[in-house]
Amino acid sequence: MPVKLIAPITSRFNLDKTDKFFGCEGEPTFVEFRQARQREYQLRDQLMSAITREIKSTDGDDSIVLKQDWSMEQLYAKEVYLTLSGCNLINSAEDPIFKFKRTENGSTMLDMSESEFMTAWGTIDTFITAEIIDKCHEANLWSNKGKKD
Repeated sequence: MPVKLIAPITSRFNLDKTDKFFGCEGEPTFVEFRQARQREYQLRDQLMSAITREIKSTDGDDSIVLKQDWSMEQLYAKEVYLTLSGCNLINSAEDPIFKFKRTENGSTMLDMSESEFMTAWGTIDTFITAEIIDKCHEANLWSNKGKKD
């Protein structure tokens, strides 16, 4: 019998540092992440494919110049965008910052374009985004294609 694909594993994390830092009481602030699949790895790797290599040799200089067209912050935001499946952060009007939808296989994913996500992401305090990124990395071991021992 062939392998039957199931919904990706989802991990839920409370943002304890954020709640403590901002003095939140009551319901904890949380994020949920889906474990990345091949699609997410490919989209993440597209960001890192924008590297230019220039070899200088006309004046006897044998140096190599590498130009990277992305930053680590862009990479982290992309990783969160690709795998975020739940979050209860709200803005000052008490509206959810992120929108989600349920897929055919029962998992939840963002229901926002990358541009909409980046606009919302840009409004969040860096203390909070740092903790969200940590939780994203806890749920997805990007360098090992999600393999947890």
